[in-house]
Formats: sequence, C-alpha cells, structure tokens
Amino acid sequence: MAHSAARRNYRRLMALLLLTAATLIFSGCGGPVLKEQELEGKWVAVGRDTAGGRRDIGFVIEFFPDKTVSLPAGKGTWTILGDGRVEIEIRKTRMFGSIQEDTLTITMADETGVLYFKRQ
Repeated sequence: MAHSAARRNYRRLMALLLLTAATLIFSGCGGPVLKEQELEGKWVAVGRDTAGGRRDIGFVIEFFPDKTVSLPAGKGTWTILGDGRVEIEIRKTRMFGSIQEDTLTITMADETGVLYFKRQ
C-alpha cells in the first residue's frame, strides 16, 4: 500500500515538473518585445541583401507616434506584433522587421531580400 502511494506521488511530481518545464519553454519563445519609442524616428538604409533588382542605399524611412510610416514608396502604417516584430503595411503589402542592438532589419514583402537600417 505504501509503495503504491509513493509511486502515485512520484507520478504526480513528474507530471508537475513536466508541466512546469513546458510552461517555461513556451513562455520564453519570443525575443524581447519591441517598444514603440525604440522604433519611432528616422532610419537610414545602410545595407541590403537582395536576390535581384537594385535598391538604392541611403534612403530614409520614418516611424511616427501616430503609427504611420514614411517610405520612399509612400505612406503606410506600422504595428508592433505580440512576438516583438514590427509589421509595416503600405498599399496592402506587408513587411516585417525587428531591431537587434542598433540595427533595424526589414524583410522585403516578397521575401527576396532584407534591408538594414541605422537610426539617423
């Protein structure tokens, strides 16, 4: 009888440990959450990694507090997603980006390249 109770307690403990480990793993999946103040302002393109086509480097994009963004192609909107990335939408086209250290990286809408920006 005591052996059966010990085994039952052991199984409960293992299930609790497994549940705790899973919770910790899944709650830590996202990177640091981007704050609006980190994004707002002017950013200048300093590099590109594209598969075809020519993209001028040195153009400026600007993120405004009212969630609009000014790009060479026109005005759009931006939103910070739950996973910490920024979503930029212009004329029903979406691009996604993130900031690591002091570099803003934006994946082009057609996923054929990546643009790198530094704060101006």
